[in-house]
Amino acid sequence: MTIEAGYHEHPSMFEPKEIEQSKEQEVIFSLGSKNLILTFHSEKSRATSYIERVGSIKDREEHETRILYGQAKSYLQDRANESNTPIFYSFTTRNKKLIAWAKKIGKEIFNWDESDITLKGSNQHMFESTIYPENKSEIIH
Repeated sequence: MTIEAGYHEHPSMFEPKEIEQSKEQEVIFSLGSKNLILTFHSEKSRATSYIERVGSIKDREEHETRILYGQAKSYLQDRANESNTPIFYSFTTRNKKLIAWAKKIGKEIFNWDESDITLKGSNQHMFESTIYPENKSEIIH
């Protein structure tokens, strides 16, 4: 299933354009020259993402990567709060700029549990975070 999300009047706002019931959701956040594609497996409480350039440099907006990943974190936080279940998010990249980004800005957004794990036999680096429900007294496991 795909939910397309686009920025409207304010870059911190998004509105899903398509919603279907499914155990796996793909949510697309768009801003400036980039899309962030977030895949959320509700049954497994797991999520992954990747970012792609869809426009030219002239379409670029300031801090678009930070804003897009902030929106992804907000989306996952909402899902964790709704289900009262922690969500396990992993970010994997081989892009040197995104590795450096994850170590600094990504850490600020996701507060990594595990950071900069190099995957065996590849130049992929993985960062993991657990997003816990906010203000919940009992968590369902």
